[in-house]
Amino acid sequence: MPVTGGIEAARSGKLIAWAGGPAEAVEKAVEPAMSYCQLIHRAGESGQGQMIKAFNQMIVGTTIAAWSEMLKLAHTAGLDPVKIVNMLQGGGADSRLRQIFAERLAEGDFPSQSKANFTKDLTAAAQIAEEFGNTLPLTSAALANIRAIQTKG
Repeated sequence: MPVTGGIEAARSGKLIAWAGGPAEAVEKAVEPAMSYCQLIHRAGESGQGQMIKAFNQMIVGTTIAAWSEMLKLAHTAGLDPVKIVNMLQGGGADSRLRQIFAERLAEGDFPSQSKANFTKDLTAAAQIAEEFGNTLPLTSAALANIRAIQTKG
């Protein structure tokens, strides 16, 4: 059962999950999964939970890539990227992703585990797209961007 939410959500039992498969199997999996999930979506057939996780990560990954690109431009323009992150609080660019990743990106830190997870998930999205004859130009660009981000720990 694919999940999202990160380390803190896992520790506090607030992950979101997508369960695919026969209804009876999903029902059996829900009760034990509620110990670490706050919400479990019935995703459809087997494998569709993983697809939905990949779709989620497409949105998250492209957003992180946009933050990274903007922060690089801010730095190049002589602005303080950390201050920019804080000044965008409350505006249209504010989000949970800003709160979790943007300041760390501005400081030149992107956790290696996050990089590995996004690389895995965006690669999965690209494989799904290929299977259905679609192209994902934004996701492909985000994947290249995430691969290029420097990591710490």
